Amino acid sequence: MIPADPERERGLAAAFTAWKRLPNLSPALAGPDAVHLVFDAVGGRILHASEAARTLSEALAGSSLATLCRQIASAAPDDSTPRLARLRLDPRRIAPPTLCWLARGRQDDGTPVILVALTGPVSPRARKRQPEAAPAPAQAPAPVRGDRFLWRLDPAGTVTLFTGPDILAGLVGQRLQDLAAAGGISGADGALAALRDRKTFRGEPAVLDAGAGPCRVELSGAPIGRGEAAFAGFAGFGLIRGLPAPAAEPVANALPERSEPPPPPAADPVVLLSEPGHAATAGPEPAATALSTDEHAAFREIARALGARYAGDEAGSEQTAPRPEGGAVMPFPGPQTALSESRDGRGGAASSNDVLNGLPLPALMHRDGVILAANRRLLAITGDADLPALSGRGLGGLLPGALVPDAPEAAPRLTAVTCADGQTRPVEILSGAGSWAGEPAASLIVRPVDEADAATALTAERLARAAQAERALSAEAALNALDSGIVMLDQAGRIVAVNRAAATLFGCEPREIVGGSFVAQFDRDCVLTVADALRGVVGGPRRVTLGGVPVTLDVKTAAGDGRLVAILEVANRPRVLGTSETLDREASNGAGTALARLDRAVREPLPAMIELADAMLKEPFGALGDARYRAGLAEIKASGDRMLERVGKLLDLAAVEAGALHLEPRRLDLNDVAAGCVAQLQAQAARGRIVVRTSFSSDLAELEADERSVSRAAALIIENAIRRSAAGGQIIVSTGAAELTTVALRVRHTGAAARPSPELAGDVEEGLALPRALVEANGGRLQLSTPAEDGTLVEIIMPTRRAAGG
Repeated sequence: MIPADPERERGLAAAFTAWKRLPNLSPALAGPDAVHLVFDAVGGRILHASEAARTLSEALAGSSLATLCRQIASAAPDDSTPRLARLRLDPRRIAPPTLCWLARGRQDDGTPVILVALTGPVSPRARKRQPEAAPAPAQAPAPVRGDRFLWRLDPAGTVTLFTGPDILAGLVGQRLQDLAAAGGISGADGALAALRDRKTFRGEPAVLDAGAGPCRVELSGAPIGRGEAAFAGFAGFGLIRGLPAPAAEPVANALPERSEPPPPPAADPVVLLSEPGHAATAGPEPAATALSTDEHAAFREIARALGARYAGDEAGSEQTAPRPEGGAVMPFPGPQTALSESRDGRGGAASSNDVLNGLPLPALMHRDGVILAANRRLLAITGDADLPALSGRGLGGLLPGALVPDAPEAAPRLTAVTCADGQTRPVEILSGAGSWAGEPAASLIVRPVDEADAATALTAERLARAAQAERALSAEAALNALDSGIVMLDQAGRIVAVNRAAATLFGCEPREIVGGSFVAQFDRDCVLTVADALRGVVGGPRRVTLGGVPVTLDVKTAAGDGRLVAILEVANRPRVLGTSETLDREASNGAGTALARLDRAVREPLPAMIELADAMLKEPFGALGDARYRAGLAEIKASGDRMLERVGKLLDLAAVEAGALHLEPRRLDLNDVAAGCVAQLQAQAARGRIVVRTSFSSDLAELEADERSVSRAAALIIENAIRRSAAGGQIIVSTGAAELTTVALRVRHTGAAARPSPELAGDVEEGLALPRALVEANGGRLQLSTPAEDGTLVEIIMPTRRAAGG
């Protein structure tokens, strides 16, 4: 530190006068206990330190002071306005960051300076620096549990880097295979397997021995050069979990002598643990038993979770070489005051029971259902007089019916504890791993939960909202799956919601019409009919027009909220009949029963006749003799095939006319339908030496029709054209626009069979009966023309998707 001589103090007088005028800085600079420092923003020096900050300035003085000054300069405000920042001022980097005010100023000569005023206490634990004339000999730092180290292997498995303790330095330059064979590495099956397979691994246990004793470690690593790069070995880090037993030394030499006892404990609770081999005392009680290595590790983790410092680390650090001194700027989300140490009157560290009693939450230690220790906060919840009374009930009596694992839990869970008077109380528990008295144990943190706990209420509300959202999504999906248009209306006739089919009928997106008038969506000539249906003046389905398309409107009243549900159906769309409707319709006219009887009467004997004729043509029992017998059987087989085909078409035609055809309208490209039919019948046309040509329009609008029925109608028309054409004939299949909002599929065939005649015209009409019914079922029409020069032309004219949807 640069001492604060009178000349320098006078050089900062103007700056301190300006800082004390600021309302944020004046409390931090007033009083004899104020802790503040003034840094040279350019030279990287401490120019001034208050009386209370002298110890801190001595601790910060070192090789890393210039780095700390640069970091403070980058965090300080650009103007004279003070700014809050968190600075880690403990050179050992154990104490938490301290909240400080940073402000810029200038000396009397114009040199820029930065004021650092601490808002809370800080315990730098500065050590007196030895005189330069007699420097202490440099000693290697003694390894402790929890130290990290780095390691690296080359592609051949040789250790090329190891930054761990000196007792393991002999591992460098040796191959893993040789170490495993010589016992230098053991208990590392997982790590060795990952190294062999070139896989990433983490936290794999191992025991390393370079001749100075075995060390238990945890290794983590990954291959270098993964992906397309060449394999370059492994690299990673490790944690020391156990050290070889040190040589026996007198206890008196373990810690340096203290000239005077430390100050009494501060108000804030701090976790302080004793080092192995030193007894912790508290008042007149006898010295406590020294903690084991595993107990130290458990309490170190508890101290780290609470943000406190670990006294065992501090004691051990005084015997090791000093670490680089200095501080670092660290952003922190909120204020956190420094924690003070807690020791007994004779300077010893607190015992393990004192640590439990100092925890801010109810806690206990247990093993195999037996309660080993508990703090006073837990006893206050359960109502037990002391630890023996609580241990007598056991963990099963404290938490009846609750499965408390010995392994750590990822998240807390709700349960209930049984108090000493037999009553239960809801709590939240979280289990963790640890050790007690040198053996593995489990810790249990208990948090009381009120019946009106805000977290529980929020969780229940979140689950209720999720269930409601899921029900809404399921209802929306079910409505969108319907072919009928469903529109939800309020009592004023405004649109609240529509499904996908209704939006298609309206020809717009749902968000465009939600909130608008339902009546205004229909044509002008049927507005009064729609309004009467909404008011309930007329009942039952009503035929109205929507964009020129006839639809059927039916209005229902929803139960509960009084909303209206409008159901829209396209008027010319065939409706799939249910089982009951089919039976009623068949009973009314008797057509269904007659068709079923005809199907059974014709279809059953015809296949048998065809199969018999085919079997006789194969002559399995000998030659038929005269060739005319073979010709007759061939004619019988061909006639049976034609009869079976005609009966099938007749029954299909009857089903279409009866309204029993199941249609699934969807977006359809007429060019794809025509191309598929031509590809299907190309082989048949080639066998008859008939040329099939295609001419498809590139800007054809999409259809809204059933693909299966439209494809069958087109295939029947092309097949009929092939049959009517002679060898050398030509069939042209083309698509294009026909009229406004319609498209057409045209099939034209020429040749000898295309010449018009009264008999031929009747056969053509008969062959087009089923395609005509299928086309009309999809809202289209079929046209037939037989000009004398061009042959026969058959057109399938279908409305486009926009026209079909209104």
